[in-house]
Amino acid sequence: MTSTVDCSGCPCHSSYTSSLLSTEAEISRMKAFSRFGILPPQPSVLKAKILAVPAELERYDAKLRKLEKEMLRMASERHSLASYAASCRSALAPIHRLPNEILANIFALCIPQELYNVYDLTESTPEQEVDCISHRHLLQLAQVCARWHRIAMGTPQLWSSIAVRSDLWSECGISPETLLALVEAALDRGQNCPLTLIIRASEHVESILELATRHAHRWRSVNLNLAHGDRGGHLSNLANKLDQLTELYFDVADLGEVDVFFEAPRLKTIVFLGSIAPPPKIPWAQIEFCTHVSDQTTNPPYSPLNLLLLTPKMESFNFRLDLRDCHPDEHWNVDISSDLRRIDFEIAADTVDAVGQLFDSLKLPCLETLTVTPFWVTEPPLWHTERFLSLASRSGFSRHLTFLGIHAIITDTELLRCLHVLPMLEILSIADYISAGVGNSSPVITDMLLQALTYRTDAPSLLKIPLLRYVHITSHLDFSDAAFVEFIESRVDRLWDLDTDVRFQAHLQWYSPAKREISEETRDRLTEMVEAGELCFRICQYKERS
Repeated sequence: MTSTVDCSGCPCHSSYTSSLLSTEAEISRMKAFSRFGILPPQPSVLKAKILAVPAELERYDAKLRKLEKEMLRMASERHSLASYAASCRSALAPIHRLPNEILANIFALCIPQELYNVYDLTESTPEQEVDCISHRHLLQLAQVCARWHRIAMGTPQLWSSIAVRSDLWSECGISPETLLALVEAALDRGQNCPLTLIIRASEHVESILELATRHAHRWRSVNLNLAHGDRGGHLSNLANKLDQLTELYFDVADLGEVDVFFEAPRLKTIVFLGSIAPPPKIPWAQIEFCTHVSDQTTNPPYSPLNLLLLTPKMESFNFRLDLRDCHPDEHWNVDISSDLRRIDFEIAADTVDAVGQLFDSLKLPCLETLTVTPFWVTEPPLWHTERFLSLASRSGFSRHLTFLGIHAIITDTELLRCLHVLPMLEILSIADYISAGVGNSSPVITDMLLQALTYRTDAPSLLKIPLLRYVHITSHLDFSDAAFVEFIESRVDRLWDLDTDVRFQAHLQWYSPAKREISEETRDRLTEMVEAGELCFRICQYKERS
């Protein structure tokens, strides 16, 4: 579409110039007369011009007023035309051709997942709490247009995660009644969608539970952290209402004698804190994935191991054990055999005997994954090589252990002894730990270790962990670049020789401050292998957990 501007009738089309308008030369001449005090010739003519100027100025002012009106009109029309063009572009935008279902999925990607993580409830501010329970991210999307409003407010799946942290409410600057109304509105908008529910409540516990339990039939993943327990008995009224519950996170002290979770037919995953004497009333026989976090009520500290006797279908168990109170001469008298496929130990221990007794207590004939890491920010546990080798022998690790993670105090020689009995290992995660309280602690990731794990075509039978396809290293960088590159190159070649489509993967993290830097030459060589499609490699600084 084209347009033509016709200015023939426009007031600005015919210009106006006063006959009294002087030239620059005449103006300069008059200024000279004034400067030197000389009377100009023909003063009567000049007086006549002076008398005629006001009328001429009025004519100019009238012309300018008409031009101003015309400019305002044209500016308004220009704005309207620009707005129309913008509306046309918006109407033709590709996003408007997306089906509502896809647009709703895009909206879901805008949800700040860290605020609704049922497993790891992050710290937040009062401002974030208001945003979280009101679902501000959805309310903002709803303001874009009527269609987006319908989708954002009318798609129940977008309202299927609720996180409440009432310990922040006193600092929110909003009344508890308003905040409860926001929680109720969010719950109602979720309609019958399966619900992820997080409640960390030290205030208004009963009001929050009263709202939440109305939707108990929707509960799928639930994290309960109640400072004063369920004094109103709301949880006790949930019998036969938890058919959709699959994940439960709780503090034993919060539940007390509540046994309604025992009737949750789909419950497969639990994470809980506190005493296990007696064990919480849940359907242990059907639990497949469990995490237990020790606290001061866990006595003796190793007693959570007995939970393995209650869980015949268990596939994965994560124990967070504080073994610092275990006496070196105390015998645990625990003898447990379990068909677990994965077991993760997060351990706080200050004697090597604690980890040794842990290994002595178990037989794991089906285990595929074993990790040992520090319990949060405590000192790393002391590895016990001899007792690990005994555990590996009686459990048959040589036939089925494919993933080993050791983030503990161990030497390179001890690690090689452990790896020697693990020919099926495919994934290895190791970390340097040096403890001031351990006289012989030293880096585990050394040239000697890397050279021992390097594949050599002239001696393939001597290769340890021949099936290795992924290594995760956290290090002080006490090894040389040459040894590291040789190790990586050899393992890339090893997978090539195995005629597999799997690329070797390596992830290198270094502690800060680092003793040195990885050279540019080494980085270039690793990048070259990545670009050639031979290697997957990541390198970054280690970030300690808080």
